[in-house]
Amino acid sequence: MTAYAADPGFARTDLQATSAKAMKGWQQRFWLITSPLIAQAAANGALCQLRAGTDPTAVGGTLYAPRWLSFGAPVVRKVGSNMDRPEQLVQLWELSESETGLTLDAALAR
Repeated sequence: MTAYAADPGFARTDLQATSAKAMKGWQQRFWLITSPLIAQAAANGALCQLRAGTDPTAVGGTLYAPRWLSFGAPVVRKVGSNMDRPEQLVQLWELSESETGLTLDAALAR
């Protein structure tokens, strides 16, 4: 099994609008006004996932992210230093299984 990571950057989706509405005061107004102006289209945000899933030269552990952090064409980026901590990766995996109710063993058994 090979794993890749994809960061959609700052894309105009319902997630952005919902997050902004959950904020209070000036932060809510700021993000509701600026998100439509500075965020990239949702389709452009999906390009990182598309490249991660179709790049024939991809290597496991590769991160695809927008060229300019929050927007731009998908490029290969270095995975953050926090991902170098095996104990945190184990915690993340266990949390993911707990929250989704799915385990790797069950998925492989299908």
